[in-house]
Amino acid sequence: MGLETFSFDALSRAWEEVQENDAEDGVMSAGVERFGRDAEDRLKELQELLVTGAYVPRDLAEVRIPKSGGERVLNIPAVQDRVVERCILDAVTPLVDPHLGSASYAYRPGLGVADAIGAVVALREEGLAWVLRTDVDDCFPSIRVPLARRLLAAIVDDEPLMEIVDALLGRMTVVPKRGRRPFPGLPQGAPLSPLLANLVLVSLDTRLQEAGFPVVRYADDLV
Repeated sequence: MGLETFSFDALSRAWEEVQENDAEDGVMSAGVERFGRDAEDRLKELQELLVTGAYVPRDLAEVRIPKSGGERVLNIPAVQDRVVERCILDAVTPLVDPHLGSASYAYRPGLGVADAIGAVVALREEGLAWVLRTDVDDCFPSIRVPLARRLLAAIVDDEPLMEIVDALLGRMTVVPKRGRRPFPGLPQGAPLSPLLANLVLVSLDTRLQEAGFPVVRYADDLV
């Protein structure tokens, strides 16, 4: 793997994915629009920083979105860092996914909500009559970063790549009216966070299964 992970072609694919995800609601953010005006030059500069060891991620930006019953707090990476994270995600997903077990259905290639529903229906058809629905409270911010990092490093034996992951995991966040703050856990809104959360939650899935409880998990929601 190594630093070839950050080839220009790989970074270009990651940039396309960032654009697609940014415009899911039909509106592209101002930051992505600015990056796109000279994307080729920016990607070449970003590649140079990555392969020479000079890359330093920028702070996260806290954004609060109203939702039913409260607020959803996101910590959004800078556009260049989203490209880097997407690039890493594309490279490590084929290595990590086989370790995520049979209970996890979110953020995985070829799986989704319909598959999770199908798994629940299959359990009902096996004769199970009772169901408990729960979730992992405050999931992403409560994930222990050293544990997530250790689990990833056990699968991805690539020190230069892990050094970049370490830099991403160590970012500060900028909170409106409060300035820069250390960020505990995984930032919700960062491309790598769902993969790392899935990796950490495998132990929860396994313990429930070993205790005799069939489990279907979609991100932080469990049935």
